[in-house]
Amino acid sequence: MYLREGDAVLTFDFNDPQKLQISGINDNPTVDMRFQLRELTGVVPSCTDVPACKSNYPPPMGNPVGSGTIWTQEPWLLEPIVGGAAFLTYGNRVFSKCYLTLNPNCLVGVDIGASGNPPGWTVFTNSVGGVSVPPPQFLWELLTEVAQVAVHDPTGDGTPDIPEGQAEPIFQLQGVPIGLTGEELIAQLRPTLQGQSAQISSYILGRYWKNNDGLDFYYRRGEPGGVPYLYFVDETDQRPDPNNPDVLRAYSYDKPGFFTSPDLSEASRVSQKIIDGVDDSTHEKYRLSTGETTLYLQDDARDIYEVRFFVPEGADPVEVVAKVKRL
Repeated sequence: MYLREGDAVLTFDFNDPQKLQISGINDNPTVDMRFQLRELTGVVPSCTDVPACKSNYPPPMGNPVGSGTIWTQEPWLLEPIVGGAAFLTYGNRVFSKCYLTLNPNCLVGVDIGASGNPPGWTVFTNSVGGVSVPPPQFLWELLTEVAQVAVHDPTGDGTPDIPEGQAEPIFQLQGVPIGLTGEELIAQLRPTLQGQSAQISSYILGRYWKNNDGLDFYYRRGEPGGVPYLYFVDETDQRPDPNNPDVLRAYSYDKPGFFTSPDLSEASRVSQKIIDGVDDSTHEKYRLSTGETTLYLQDDARDIYEVRFFVPEGADPVEVVAKVKRL
């Protein structure tokens, strides 16, 4: 019978730096993080209705405009993440340039946030036949459309290699500070480990009680180096169920303890739970004297037994003989 004293089979003191030494943690720990993004099935269009789309901003700056446009989608999907990154980068963009002039008219050009339009609102100029340009829209929505094309064509040959809706790019962050120094991390680890000491004990030894026998009583010292006593098992003594060794045996004793009469009357009870000098207060206990002692007890099947004990004179008190007979 493997006996457990206290709340756990093993005890730990993780708060003692001498008993638990933690080394190898960087002074400024960092972590590498990888995110796999998922895209929508179908292309997310830019908002191009004028003038309504000039107020198409992400919450909480504004209210999304349009149906199925970028800010009406779930924010953790690929398209809103790309659009959000572009918005953070170019939200205040103002830019104008003519790329083709003729006497001195601008034939092909772009104005961003010009002519009274909000920053980022992009208007393309084109007077060249056969050339098409995007309709007016915010720059970050235009970049999101470009990204939706590029992510499906990683080779850049103009032919999509990844079907729409199946792109799952990886976003990787390296060397991200965790917000704690190595010393602070160790200081927080200790109380956390201490609070989990019972679970750690269980993981290390597992179901140690599976190897216990289905004892009704046992003989042990009442304290380290002290005199031995007979102990009748109680609810804290873990024994495997005979029909299913993976679960604990139910405690079903009707009259636990030791008696001097086979009728197990209370008047014949010689065991007691409280004994001076013994910390245990839950088990029925009895101290055997030198010579022969006859006691009676009942097991959890309600069978009564007579047990004759013999303690040799002058020998170690744990060297006893017990003869058992079922009545």
